Amino acid sequence: MEKILKDDSIPLYQQIKNNLKKMIKEENLQSGDKVPSENEIAELNEVSKATVRRALMALVNEGVLYREQGKGTFVAEKDFKINGMVNILENSTGRMKIEGVSMKSKVLKFEYVTPNEKTKENLKLPADTEIVIKIKKLVKNEGDPILIENSWLSFELFSDLERDLLDSKTLYQIFRTEYNYDLEKSQNIIKPVELNKYQKDLLEMYEKNCGLLLQRKTISKTGLVLEFSRCIYRDYEFMFEKILR
Repeated sequence: MEKILKDDSIPLYQQIKNNLKKMIKEENLQSGDKVPSENEIAELNEVSKATVRRALMALVNEGVLYREQGKGTFVAEKDFKINGMVNILENSTGRMKIEGVSMKSKVLKFEYVTPNEKTKENLKLPADTEIVIKIKKLVKNEGDPILIENSWLSFELFSDLERDLLDSKTLYQIFRTEYNYDLEKSQNIIKPVELNKYQKDLLEMYEKNCGLLLQRKTISKTGLVLEFSRCIYRDYEFMFEKILR
């Protein structure tokens, strides 16, 4: 890895980021390779770990890198560098399977409901829309609950969607393979949230009161909003890194 130039007008974190992208482009780092640690990069460039972390997280957010808890930071598969936010698009089980985490999901609800104004606004539905599809899933890692995923879909776009299909495929696989939608981007809001009793019971969080809320809109290349979702992650201190991969 090239050492950055301290007297350069480009910010230090941006130089580190550019150097890593150059290594990937020149295939000195390839898909699945572990990148140097924060300590190694900081020592080489004589900068703080905070500066290095900023550079790494910027690349994570762009889908160039992903992080594994307790293992380090790795180069993402090229198939998932569609654009800056698509790594965040691979929801719950889908994204974590790519990263080698053993995940299983259970469909708790599949129903047709009357949308409130917020749901209609997020899905860009007409004001007189009377029905949408709501899906609630519980995702587990080796038996331990990780997240509750609530998703709302346009009934007009997915009127023939069946519950059984959700047992074998993630929503994003369904969007691509069953409906031929190309995913362009997601718009995400991430914040800590206080859990209610139902959420705490599902996530087996008997001593903690807070989780992490990821609110997301998934948008196709044609501009259609395919999904509006609210995901509650069990432990926001741990899962924050997971979500931003």
